[in-house]
Amino acid sequence: MITIIVLRTISVRVVEISLDIVTLGFLTKSYAQDS
Repeated sequence: MITIIVLRTISVRVVEISLDIVTLGFLTKSYAQDS
């Protein structure tokens, strides 16, 4: 049971980090186009 909880927590963390990276890349690209 504990392993399932740990795996689920890690999966959520990975998704959050991925979204952060995508958002940063998108913002950087938009900023580069504007300037």
